Amino acid sequence: MQHTADVTKTSSRFFYDSKLATIGVVVAKKLGLSYLLRVAVIKRAYRMFLSLSLKLFEKLRIGTDLYTVKVEVSGEKQGKGVQYEASLTGNNNTKITGEVAAVVVDYLQSGKKQAGVYYLEQMMELDEILFLLDERANVTYMNHS
Repeated sequence: MQHTADVTKTSSRFFYDSKLATIGVVVAKKLGLSYLLRVAVIKRAYRMFLSLSLKLFEKLRIGTDLYTVKVEVSGEKQGKGVQYEASLTGNNNTKITGEVAAVVVDYLQSGKKQAGVYYLEQMMELDEILFLLDERANVTYMNHS
């Protein structure tokens, strides 16, 4: 994205957080065990363990459908320094994914953007997306700026 959206630095994270998994990663890192994942046999075993764990968690049906999307932006816009932070919280992450896709399709069908390949951020402003989502989905939006 850095090369195509004219931004100097970008990162994204997607995770289903588990306190136990987080503690395990922190402990392994502090003990210096992360280097072991460079060994092919251990790496394969670790991948197999993760695959089996995911299958087990799918069968257990633990957790909730609560999601949070958080955006933090800092940089320069029109020669001025800007910072922006916001979050969106709701239930049913698969539904909100579909709602965002529907908002984008409606926007594209309106003919407001020329044909081409774009990132969502290049087509629409966040406030516009959130306004349209608010009309379609039960979400809570918080602007932290």
